[in-house]
Amino acid sequence: MSDTEMAVTEVTNEVKIIDDDDVIKLIKPIKGKDGNDIDTLVFDFDKINGRVLLLCAKAAKQEEPDMLIPSLSMTFQAIVGAKAAGIRYDDVLALAGPDFVAVCQRASRFLNNVGKSKISDSLQ
Repeated sequence: MSDTEMAVTEVTNEVKIIDDDDVIKLIKPIKGKDGNDIDTLVFDFDKINGRVLLLCAKAAKQEEPDMLIPSLSMTFQAIVGAKAAGIRYDDVLALAGPDFVAVCQRASRFLNNVGKSKISDSLQ
């Protein structure tokens, strides 16, 4: 095998189509970990698995000890939304009111199996 043949590698990238339901344009940008402004949140609920949900529920229970139904708790919704958007929970808490509500609503739709990514749709 020649050097040029060894240097050639096949690169495969999977492309994920982003639906408008997975994007929130923030009213007031926030600072990212790197100090850059973030003015759009893109949610990837495909990366949320059972382990992540249980860890989110545990964290929410510490913040809100009286929580009975996690999927109805704004604390739990905010934590799950933060994980799906790849930002910190504290960043979600610092969002402008309408932005915070939008994050919680998007997480709630995921948690309650409502909207475009219904579990029943993927089983057919």
